Amino acid sequence: MRRTKLKRVIIRVLLLFIAFYLLSLIFCTVMAFQMRTLNYSSMGWGVVLAEYKFDFVDNLVEVNYYDYDGRLITHKEDSFSEEQQMNLRLACAISFMPIWRDDYYNPAISDGDQWCVLVSYDKKENRTYGSNSYPLLYCGAYNMIRSIVDTI
Repeated sequence: MRRTKLKRVIIRVLLLFIAFYLLSLIFCTVMAFQMRTLNYSSMGWGVVLAEYKFDFVDNLVEVNYYDYDGRLITHKEDSFSEEQQMNLRLACAISFMPIWRDDYYNPAISDGDQWCVLVSYDKKENRTYGSNSYPLLYCGAYNMIRSIVDTI
């Protein structure tokens, strides 16, 4: 009798988890397809070292690299394909980017990476900052960003 009740509780908890996961994924997918711009910055010691700007409205990608004095050393602009745009939107949705926290901070590391993602949607803007810490599924979105940037 007790095992049956325990099984029912476990099944209900799993079903709730699955429902929450699917609803979150649907929400993130809807939000990802409302993205107008996505700007990713990588920093070190308070200086922006790399900037990747994606404009979904005009299908443009801008890539900027800076030295430690903040001087622009490389600037590239190009368009990106509908396929690249779709892949980036899906990577952002699957990584749950629209529901990332405002900041990720690891005080145990003093010299490391800082990063920032600024996304504008149809009606709002989200900014996420990280210092030596990342959202759980960050790599999926970052790898897609880099794969597009590397083709420019």
